[in-house]
Amino acid sequence: MFIMINFFVLVLNTKKAELSKLKHQIESYQNEYPRTENENESYANSQSQSTSPIHTTTMDNIERLTNKRTRLQMSHTDTSEDDEIQDINIPIRSSKLKIVDNNQDSSLDLGDDRMDYKTATISKHHPRRNYVTGVNSISIRPFVNMSEKENSYTCVVCTYVQSIDIPKCEMCETPNPFRSKPTKSDDTTYSNGTTLCPTCTFINSGNHVRVCEMCGHEFDAGSNPSKKFRVDKNDDKKEEEDDDDDDDDDDYNGYDDFDDRLYEPSMPQNKDKKRKPIEAVEKPMNDNELKSYYNRYISVLKEQRQQTKKISDKQLHEIILELFHSLQYKNEQPEGQLIFRCCQICYDNDEPVITMNACGHRMICPDDFHQYLSMRIRDGDLLPWIPCPAEICSVPCDAKNIIEDGRLTHSELLSFTTTYMLKKLSRNENFITCIQCEQGGFLQIGAPKKQEVTCQICNVKQTIEKGSDGDLDITFKQMIQSGQLRECPTCRHLTLKEKGLCNVIECAKCGIWWNWRTREQGHNGKDLKQKARMNGTLWEPGELRYQQELERNNPMEFKALLERNGIKYDPNYIRGGWNED
Repeated sequence: MFIMINFFVLVLNTKKAELSKLKHQIESYQNEYPRTENENESYANSQSQSTSPIHTTTMDNIERLTNKRTRLQMSHTDTSEDDEIQDINIPIRSSKLKIVDNNQDSSLDLGDDRMDYKTATISKHHPRRNYVTGVNSISIRPFVNMSEKENSYTCVVCTYVQSIDIPKCEMCETPNPFRSKPTKSDDTTYSNGTTLCPTCTFINSGNHVRVCEMCGHEFDAGSNPSKKFRVDKNDDKKEEEDDDDDDDDDDYNGYDDFDDRLYEPSMPQNKDKKRKPIEAVEKPMNDNELKSYYNRYISVLKEQRQQTKKISDKQLHEIILELFHSLQYKNEQPEGQLIFRCCQICYDNDEPVITMNACGHRMICPDDFHQYLSMRIRDGDLLPWIPCPAEICSVPCDAKNIIEDGRLTHSELLSFTTTYMLKKLSRNENFITCIQCEQGGFLQIGAPKKQEVTCQICNVKQTIEKGSDGDLDITFKQMIQSGQLRECPTCRHLTLKEKGLCNVIECAKCGIWWNWRTREQGHNGKDLKQKARMNGTLWEPGELRYQQELERNNPMEFKALLERNGIKYDPNYIRGGWNED
């Protein structure tokens, strides 16, 4: 037993001496040949802290991502066509290998780093690989299509989703890496089975395209949806020529112009839904129509003044319907949607909600609509028609809504009809208003001439002449010459604009909005003000500042200024938001 113990002690001492000798040799070798990092290991270590989801990919970084869009893109990374994923063995040695076969995925050598691949940080600039395309895979493919739509791709620079058939990105003009290389036949022939959407210019692929894959536009079923287009191979060359040619007005868009015989762009139309009108203008009247209109106005005005009730409500309804038929709608602009289940004025769930026939809005009950119409008629605020009660809508109320849903009394119908007809007559150059009652008037068709006439309403004799200023006071003539008084461009009604008001005003006689400086006309003051802001003609020099200082220093006088000009004071309205001075 004692001999066995001595034997083991001797063996251990021998091994210990050998290990000491080996350790001494290793230290001497390391001192003589110091270890250096290879390129791969150095770059991997320097980039190990990167958190860019495009350049580097790690599981830890993905778990820390707070950007929802980035996480969604990473979860939808297309690795279905990547090369087969192989196990990666990391040897514990320093590698000198620099020649890499790019045609296949092989084991990744990161030198002496002991790490699992799933937690490794690998840059796309790594000399062994061009791009990293997934969390658990490395592919030699230079780009990965992140788009979920068929026949589309995501630009690798700006991430804009577009057709896979275009040569360059429409946003940043980066070349499309997914586009197939053009063949010789592309120069002279057209590719079949492609359709250019007229709304979003997306090129749809397929032989039976009915709906655009990008915007959902429905193509006309009566025409062949498989339109043809041609792509020019000399894209870059033609683009340089267009840039050098100053006389060329056509901008190069990446592909040749379409043949007009093969493709005629049209605005998208949905036959099931009619576009609602957003604005209305009046149809012009000839001389015979003007005479008939004038005679009817005089009869209605006499009925209102004498209260004989010779005209029934039914006849007034017919007159209103005929008046509204003289409106011509413009359908070019889109409509808004204001559809509610209860009235937005009283919020009474038991009351029905009226559907406005002209714009399709549903937001007011019959009682509140009656009050709305009565207030407009009483104030003569017909603009020159009554708009939809919705705050953001300027579409005129339909005649049937006024007649059937307005619940107007006989006197209110008469007042509405006379006010409406007078404003329309005032916008005609052949109508001359009575200087006494300011409601009656006369027609003078043809060349201007002096006439002695008697008003049918107030029986006052007077001399009229179309286009003449009449016997104006000398002071008035001086104010006209100096520009203090200006004529309405429609009815020639003299208007005085007070200091501190913007240039967009409403004519008190004919109800037309017009610009004090440019004399531009419009039926909507909001749109006319928007144009004036863009053109810098909304304010005269110094008047905006005067209005702002008046509102700040003397609020009572400022409110009186607005009231004198028929403007309702709104404390929340910010004046000069665009610095119109």
